[in-house]
Amino acid sequence: MTNKIRISGVFLAILLCTGVYTYGQQAPVISHFFQQEYLFNPAHIGKGENKGIDALLRRPVGSNKDVMRESYLYGMYGFGKHGAGVGFNMNNNGIFKHTEVGMMYAFHLRLDEAGNTLSMGTNVQYEQDQVDIDAVRGDLADPRFDDYDRSGFDANIGLAYTSSHISVNVAVNNLFTQGNDYLMQLTPNLYGNIRYRIAVQDMEVTPMVAYRQVPKKGRHTEDNTELDPRNIVDFGVSAAWNNQFAIYAMYNTERSASLGLSAAFQRFEVQVGYTMPPADVRRVGIHGMDIGLRYRWQ
Repeated sequence: MTNKIRISGVFLAILLCTGVYTYGQQAPVISHFFQQEYLFNPAHIGKGENKGIDALLRRPVGSNKDVMRESYLYGMYGFGKHGAGVGFNMNNNGIFKHTEVGMMYAFHLRLDEAGNTLSMGTNVQYEQDQVDIDAVRGDLADPRFDDYDRSGFDANIGLAYTSSHISVNVAVNNLFTQGNDYLMQLTPNLYGNIRYRIAVQDMEVTPMVAYRQVPKKGRHTEDNTELDPRNIVDFGVSAAWNNQFAIYAMYNTERSASLGLSAAFQRFEVQVGYTMPPADVRRVGIHGMDIGLRYRWQ
């Protein structure tokens, strides 16, 4: 009887941790919508012959600082019509750890002299979900622990159209991951957005509407059936001055809000963001702080 209670406690903790991480999926790092959009749509890698290295950390704020941690390190190189990149990210949540190592390629086709561009990209990555057995209190021989350990390859594909005022993106991700295999997947199954740039003297204002289909975790149900994915709409706006300083804000249909800013100094760009959970759980929800650094080779 005691052993069963311990096992039940372990899986209750698993469900709670996973629920916390689901919030992380619904409120991604705000700079992913602006500076690191290639994480949602690989068609952006190396666009405009962009060459650089991105490093980013996200940590919860307050008493839950050890619950959820995200780390990213990506490098990209744009040359002519081509863009290539390599990346690594590791995300921890309680006893769970998710690791990805990937390679990206994009082709950027200039459509006319005005600079209108059609971009096509793909990303192939190796993923691994693990459970920290040393942190588990319970029967380690329970076969259900095997459900939370998986590894394999996955792929994303995307398209992007860019003009002087409008940009449109669409991506299909997680092509080879079964619906009941998701545990700590951060990338939306489907992603799309549209932006419109408005120039006002030395300032550029860009409103944006984005759509994300977030993967559900069907294997957490008692009968191991898949659940319908959740559809999320994001509304955002950024204001940038001379490509040196920018502020941006996001709000989504899950009622989560994010604020951020970036500042460029010669070849370096610093990004800071803050994410708030939905209003109805704001007092007990996890607030996230993220800090990013980009180094440009040109």
